[in-house]
Amino acid sequence: MVSKQAVAKLKKIVEKYKYEIDLPKMGRWKTMSDNDLWTAIIIQVVVVGGSAPHVAVKEQLNSQENWYAQLLELSDGKRRTAIHKVLLSCGVRYVSESVEDCRKTKALVKNLALVESHEGPKAYLKGISKIPEGSRRIAVIIDEMSYIKNKGARDFLIGVGLLEDAIAFDVRVKNVLEFCGIPLPDDLATNKNTYKELESELIEKVCWPLQISGSVLDRILYQKYKEIV
Repeated sequence: MVSKQAVAKLKKIVEKYKYEIDLPKMGRWKTMSDNDLWTAIIIQVVVVGGSAPHVAVKEQLNSQENWYAQLLELSDGKRRTAIHKVLLSCGVRYVSESVEDCRKTKALVKNLALVESHEGPKAYLKGISKIPEGSRRIAVIIDEMSYIKNKGARDFLIGVGLLEDAIAFDVRVKNVLEFCGIPLPDDLATNKNTYKELESELIEKVCWPLQISGSVLDRILYQKYKEIV
């Protein structure tokens, strides 16, 4: 799937930018608050279908003091209304006018209940950290979190410092790969086997020879997108 020419192009990109990226440190989640971690979960649901509104969502959440704790004080109905209001006001994609029909709102209410049942986001991630295999950590997030799938699970775990050898195939990352001559399968986003095959091939052919992790390649292609293409 990944030609020698494409590998050579990616290696040149890595060598040029590998010291210029902002890469979350492993274990970062330990220094993050429950509110920060909850915000990270929200963002992964927000960016499905379009990442632009995530800036407005972050700004709105940062203007409120510990929104996670505030939500815990509300009834289920009021939680749903509060979450929907933020998503709708920030223009998040796939958010319906009706709170009852909004799938992203329902997903976040479910995710909030999940982490609350584990005594908070940090306690939940402490449990994830005890899973030795990165692939299994990804699988658990996909299975347990609503609206967070192949790309989102990897991006979330990389962001909180619980995953290294993985690539989140964001639109920018996919555009760079196509720019380098790599044909992308139509079912890349939805087929976990197709996703894993391409991810593994890139890590084996590009990352390992350069002694970098998949997350380094991921962040280079995402953060340096404009410079590359």
